[in-house]
Amino acid sequence: MDVGIASTSNTNDVEFDDDFIRHARHMPINKLIEELAMLEHDNHPLLHTARRNFDKDRKVQKDRIECHRARAELKAKNDFNTRSAADQAECTLRLTELLDEFTKRSDEMDKTVLHEYGVIDIHKQQSAPPVFESNKKTLRGRGGGQLVEPVTYFNSNQNTRIPEFKLNLSFENPRIRQELDIIMNRPNSRRIIVCSVSIQKPKLVIDNKSFKHGEDVYAYNRIFGEMLAKLEIVTDKMINLKGANGWDSRQISATVEDLEEGRVTITKQRGKDKGL
Repeated sequence: MDVGIASTSNTNDVEFDDDFIRHARHMPINKLIEELAMLEHDNHPLLHTARRNFDKDRKVQKDRIECHRARAELKAKNDFNTRSAADQAECTLRLTELLDEFTKRSDEMDKTVLHEYGVIDIHKQQSAPPVFESNKKTLRGRGGGQLVEPVTYFNSNQNTRIPEFKLNLSFENPRIRQELDIIMNRPNSRRIIVCSVSIQKPKLVIDNKSFKHGEDVYAYNRIFGEMLAKLEIVTDKMINLKGANGWDSRQISATVEDLEEGRVTITKQRGKDKGL
C-alpha cells in the first residue's frame, strides 16, 4: 500500500495527528527513508508547518505586547497630564491667595501710616533747647564742664561694655592631639626611664625619696621652668603641682610616666629656703 504521508509542497499544512501516525504505520521502508531524507534536508512539510505556526504565534505575541505597551504609554501620558493640570491649578490658587493676603496687609499698613500722620500736629511750636544753670555741679567745677545729673531711673542703668576675655593656651589643639597619639601608640620598649616612681597615698616616692601630700617642693618642666609648688596627689597615677606663692597661678599636671621619663622633675626644698 503505497500511500504518501504528506505532500512535498511547502504551502500545505501538515498536522502531526492520529491520521499522520496511522498512515506512517503502513508505509513501506523506502517511503519512510524518503521522508527521513526530507527531514534531514530540512524540506519536510511538517517542519514548514511548525515554522509557520511558530512565526504566527510570535507575531501574535508581538502584536499583543505592542498593544499593551501602547496602552501603558497612553495611560502614563494621561496620568501625567492630569497631575500636571492639578498641580498647576493648586499653584495658581496658592498664588492668588498670597496676592490677596499681600494686598490686604498693604492696605492695612497704608491706613495705619495715614492715621498716624493725621494725628501728628505739625503746627505745634518746638520746645526751646534745655539751658543748664551755672550753679549746678559739673565734672570741672561750676559751669565749666560736663553736667553731673542726679541718679534717676533713666540714667542710672548705663550701658557698660564688658571687656573681652581672651584665653591663650600654651599649645594648639593639633599639637596636643599629636603628642597624645604618640604617647598612646608608643611601645613600652622605646621608653627611656630616668628614675623609678611610685605613688603610695599619701606619699610620692622617687628614687627612694618620699614626698608628702601638701608638701612644698621645687618642680621643673620645659614650659614653666622651675617653680615653688605645692604637691597634691590626685590618684595613684596622677599628681598636681600648683604654685605655692599667692601670685603664682601656674599649675602642672603630671603622670607617673612624666616623672619616670624626666619631663617633670621634683626636688625637695633646700634648708635655707624653708625659712623664707
